[in-house]
Amino acid sequence: MLLSFSVTNFRSIKETQTLNLIPSKNVRERPNMPSRSKKYDKLYTLNSAVIYGANNAGKSNFLRAFKAFKWIVEKSNRFQPGDSLEANEVFHFDLKTRKSPTIFNIEFIAPNDLRYQYYVKFNREKIIEEELSYYPIEGKTRVSQVKLYTREEGTAMRFGETFRGKKKQIEEILLPNQLFLSEAVNQAHEQLIPVYLFFSKHLDWFSFSGEGYNEIQMSTLGKFLSENINSPVGRLIENLIMQLDSSIVGIDVGKDGALPTVEFPDGFPEEEKRRIENDLLDRLKFRIKIKHRMFDGENEIGTDTLPLSEQSTGTNKFLSLLPPILSALQSGDVLLIDELDKSLHPRITESLIRFFHNEDSNPNNAQLIFVTHDPSLLSADVFSRDQIFLFQKNEYNATEVYPISEFSGVRSNSPFQKWYLSGRFGGIPSIQHDVIISRVKNSEIFQNHE
Repeated sequence: MLLSFSVTNFRSIKETQTLNLIPSKNVRERPNMPSRSKKYDKLYTLNSAVIYGANNAGKSNFLRAFKAFKWIVEKSNRFQPGDSLEANEVFHFDLKTRKSPTIFNIEFIAPNDLRYQYYVKFNREKIIEEELSYYPIEGKTRVSQVKLYTREEGTAMRFGETFRGKKKQIEEILLPNQLFLSEAVNQAHEQLIPVYLFFSKHLDWFSFSGEGYNEIQMSTLGKFLSENINSPVGRLIENLIMQLDSSIVGIDVGKDGALPTVEFPDGFPEEEKRRIENDLLDRLKFRIKIKHRMFDGENEIGTDTLPLSEQSTGTNKFLSLLPPILSALQSGDVLLIDELDKSLHPRITESLIRFFHNEDSNPNNAQLIFVTHDPSLLSADVFSRDQIFLFQKNEYNATEVYPISEFSGVRSNSPFQKWYLSGRFGGIPSIQHDVIISRVKNSEIFQNHE
C-alpha cells in the first residue's frame, strides 16, 4: 500500500510535490472507507486518488516519476561504469535546476506488511544519497522510525542495529550509479527483498494516452486471454464484458496464420532479432473475437463473432483495462493509470473505480491512482475531499499539487464538479474564448481564399 510519494526536480516538477494517501483528519464523512493496515492498528490508507488538472499541468509527469523510481530500483544493479541515470529528468525552465539532483521519497507498506520510507537523491552520474527506514511492530504502542541504512556521497555507509546480512561486501563492489537496495537484492539479501518486491511486483504503471489501441496491444491481450480463458480470471473478464453490452454473449480467442513481416535495420544483432521476432510473432498469432447474439428478424437463432478490431474503442479499452485491474485487486497492488476514462462511458469508469472502494471486491487493499479529465466523476458519492488532487502550473511554469481538502469551506456536500469547472479550485486551463475567435478572425488564413 502506498502512503505517500514526494518528487523534487523531475520534468515539470521543480519544488517538492507530494501525493499523500494517508487520510486527512479533517475529512469525517466518506463515501468509501480507507483501508486499514494489517500490522499497524492506527494506520489507514486511501484506496484511490483521482488527479485533475489542465493539459500540460504535470499530471502524467508525476505518474512517470513512479515509473522512473521503479526503473532505478529494478535496473541499477545491472549498470556499468559510466551508464547514465536517465531518470534524472530535471526541471528545464530554471538554470539552477538543470544541474541539480532529482529526489524521490516514498512511504509504503511492503508485502511483509511492514511500513518503510525510502529516500533517493541522484543526478545523471551517481547516487548522491540513499536511505531506507522502517517502522517496527510494537503492539498497540506508538511506533518510531528506525533507520536500516544511510548512504551519502563521499562517506562510508552507516547501518542500523536492526540491519541483518551482508553489508561491507556489497558496499565495496557498489558502483556510484547503483542503488544499494538493487545490488543487495541481486545478492539475495533476504531482509531487503520485501522492499524490492513492492517496486517490482506491486507498483504497476499503465498509460492509455496514445492514439488508439494498435494490433500489438490487442494481440498481447489475445495471448493473455488464450492462456486464461477457462481460468477464474478469464471467466470473470468474459462475464464483465457481457455486462458492458447486452448483445455480447462471450469471447473467442483463436490463432491467426497471417503474420506480418518484421524488418530490422542493417547490422541489427541476429540473436536479438530472433528474440524479438519470436516474441512478437508469438503474441500476434492470437486474435480476439467477440460473440454477439444473432437474429433472423425478431427470432434469436444463435451467435456470430466479430473481430475485436470491429468493436468500439470503448470495448477495446475496457478489455485492455480488466487484466491489470483484476491483477491489482488480486495481489493488493498500487495501480497507476494515465487517462483511465479515455473512450469509456463515465458510468463504466465509475464502476471500475468502485472495484477499489468496496471491500468485497478489494479484500487485499489494492489502490488505484489515475489521471482523468472527466468532471462527472467529481462527486461526493464517489470520492472524499482528500482523494481528489489538482495539478496546476505556477508563475514559474512548475507543477504544484494539492488536494481539495486543503481549501477552506469545502464540505462533503459541496458541489465539487461545479466549483472545479468554475475555477474555484484552480487546476483548469485559462481560456478566453472571445480572444481566440478574434485571433482566428483577424489571422491571414482567410485572405485571398477562394
